[in-house]
Amino acid sequence: MSRPLTAFVDESGDTNLELSKDGVSQLFIVAAVIVHDNMLDIFNDKAEALAQSYFSGSEMKSSNIGNNDKRRISILEEVLGLPCSFYALVVDKRRLFQDCGLRFKKSFFKHLHGKLDSELFKRFPFLRIIADEHGREEYMNSFCEYIEHNHAKHLFSEQLHEFEFTSSKADRGVQVADLFCGSIFKQFSRKIAGENSPNFLDLLKSKTIGVVVWPPSDFPFYQTTVVSQSHPFDHIVEQQALASAKEFLNDKTGDENTAVLDQVICLQYLLFHYEVLESKDFVYGEEIRNQLDKNRNEPIGEKTFMSCVIAPLRDNGVMIVSSSKGYKLPSCVFDLSADLNYNSYKIAPRLLRLGRIRDAFKLATNNKLDLFTEANVDYLGLAYESLRDAETTLLQGRALG
Repeated sequence: MSRPLTAFVDESGDTNLELSKDGVSQLFIVAAVIVHDNMLDIFNDKAEALAQSYFSGSEMKSSNIGNNDKRRISILEEVLGLPCSFYALVVDKRRLFQDCGLRFKKSFFKHLHGKLDSELFKRFPFLRIIADEHGREEYMNSFCEYIEHNHAKHLFSEQLHEFEFTSSKADRGVQVADLFCGSIFKQFSRKIAGENSPNFLDLLKSKTIGVVVWPPSDFPFYQTTVVSQSHPFDHIVEQQALASAKEFLNDKTGDENTAVLDQVICLQYLLFHYEVLESKDFVYGEEIRNQLDKNRNEPIGEKTFMSCVIAPLRDNGVMIVSSSKGYKLPSCVFDLSADLNYNSYKIAPRLLRLGRIRDAFKLATNNKLDLFTEANVDYLGLAYESLRDAETTLLQGRALG
């Protein structure tokens, strides 16, 4: 059974979408500091020591650090010693329509605070969320009802989720969330303004289980547009693609194995389009499967076609590129770039989902269970960590630039 956890939540930035007004922030960040309940006493003791050392025992607030980056770094280095993890939702308000439903302060706060709470509830079956007080008591009561109704209910009755507000002045956990949230806010805001900033998020990445930008960007996990243009190596791509196809046909034509026959027919059809029809367009998979069905007792399904025809051809060195429009032999560097883009659109999210499941179990077991290690696929762990680091870098640069 999973052990109960407590998440201390705070936010930075304002809810105003009229970004042209002076003083209105371009970002709104909601962040959580997650602690196993059996470590709460240690967490609170260390947080209190941090407050005594750097804030004379008063409330710990990121705004009180201001632009003193040296002091902020020293404080964050101390935060690394706390038994907790961090998670954050970064809302880039520049991507929101000014007249959308989120223009209302209460709707904005409920929806976006709720997005983070919902994600935490999905990850952790036994979770209590403690958030900084916001607005009047009537509003906070309605917010708790909103969270309970929209995010905290699950199919499994053994899951237990709670939500409550507290005064940040009296809760060191919420104050630590303020430090984390405020530091991210400062770093990203400086990036948007074209100013230099220490990489606070990188400093805390060993404790960070996720930072999500919303609304999502078009890169790197959504397909991007690759602009076609001539390239000095186009002719080499074309030569290599044709050579790989013809080498396979020379070796396999005449093979009576049904699977190999399907591969030969598929490749012959692609070559027919390329050389005879002089078409460099993609060929729909259904069109190719129809050709294969003419030589089969039963129609070939899409999954079988991909796993038993396209995949073995590629495994044998045949250069086939794909897109939502089908398959083809590449004729230029652009084709290869588009193929990589198309496949990264599918691969990256899958690897991230696997990695986030792994991170959740590492968190739930105090780093004692690594699912990649258990499955003897540590190389996927390395790939996931590289992708996660790239995501972090893009959050600071391209995603928010």
